[in-house]
Amino acid sequence: KNVVVIGAGNVAIDAARTVQRYGSDVTVVYRRMKSDMPANKDEIKGAEIEGVNFLFLCNPKEILADTSDKVRGIVLMKMASGDIDLSNRR
Repeated sequence: KNVVVIGAGNVAIDAARTVQRYGSDVTVVYRRMKSDMPANKDEIKGAEIEGVNFLFLCNPKEILADTSDKVRGIVLMKMASGDIDLSNRR
């Protein structure tokens, strides 16, 4: 019932919206800020309207599993925006 999507490109947002429509609680984890998301802005807005959750400035650090290798959780690392690089992104 709980799904975490890592990344914020078009495929990630499409996957998040699709899983949300099937009744899961979906959270998109992205290492940068919302304004840096590469996905289509209309898709992002649609995901927000559909109830997809977003965590910005976070990056996966560890996937927690039980002895049967079933995922039980995820440890996230808080990120910080750096200086703007040559690609005009932080």
